[in-house]
Amino acid sequence: MSANMINYSTQKTSNKRVKHNKLGEKDLLELYSFQNKPVDVLREKAIEIVQRGSGKQSKKDTIIYKMNNSISHATIMKKAQDYILAGMGLGI
Repeated sequence: MSANMINYSTQKTSNKRVKHNKLGEKDLLELYSFQNKPVDVLREKAIEIVQRGSGKQSKKDTIIYKMNNSISHATIMKKAQDYILAGMGLGI
């Protein structure tokens, strides 16, 4: 390579880079709007919200596993709420 040639590194594909989604107040409100729904509907929404977060997938998988093995509204709500609050910097 000559002295005038510069090697630039470029993105390998034309796919957009993913921006991490930070969960917040609107996600808490969305979760709370499902608290009186049947447990299966609540669980599905809670899992969807957790998956939208920017945390590590292994942490999400642990939370989702616990929600999938719960039949309690309170447990599902607490797991999802704690995850959202932790993402907001209000560590739980």
